[in-house]
Amino acid sequence: MHAAYAAILKAVVKVTMAITIRNKQLEAEIKALGAKYRKGPTETVRFLLREHIMREPVDERALGAEREGKIAELRAEAARTTDEDRRKLRQSIDRMYDERGLPR
Repeated sequence: MHAAYAAILKAVVKVTMAITIRNKQLEAEIKALGAKYRKGPTETVRFLLREHIMREPVDERALGAEREGKIAELRAEAARTTDEDRRKLRQSIDRMYDERGLPR
């Protein structure tokens, strides 16, 4: 199992989060499926999520390449930052915080 899948499954088990479904048809489908397997709505959604995660392949190399591309874009943008841009940024920060680093 990929590390990403394991992290998602752990999060599903440990995190409590209320979800409101504002779609009567979807809600009815979840209840009907849950009744078939004698599970409540939460267990039914968890089951469906796990099934999807296990079937959906993750291309770790593609994700890594995408992240590297975005990092390269950010670096290129930072390289275009002029001394004047840096001066204005420093002034903005100085106006936001006092000499102790606390917000004004």
